[in-house]
Amino acid sequence: MGDLARGLPRVLKLKIWMRDGFICQYCGRLVKDINSEEGGPLPSYAATVDHVVPRSRGGLETPDNMVTACFRCNNLLEDRFSSFEEKRGFIQDNLGVILNIDKRPYSKIIRHINRKILHEGR
Repeated sequence: MGDLARGLPRVLKLKIWMRDGFICQYCGRLVKDINSEEGGPLPSYAATVDHVVPRSRGGLETPDNMVTACFRCNNLLEDRFSSFEEKRGFIQDNLGVILNIDKRPYSKIIRHINRKILHEGR
């Protein structure tokens, strides 16, 4: 399983998610803060924090090394990559995602589509 940053203080997770606009930095999906303590598996759109350079590869526990990731992307990435570009490329290649995340803010249409997907639970 990917580096889900379970031990991070909740306030730090919230800061990362707000900084990134609750958008997965790998696939562009709108994510939602889900309380995992309620039990059961997290939905694919659940907000997680990913260490860009995994701690297992010497990555630091700093906000500069953390990004918002949906549960799906975080699980797909595991600890196999050591750069943001490698991770985004892997997600795009494997999910067919073609996005330019650096062009923000997203248009109202993209936000509407993401919200609709989030409410449908996909």
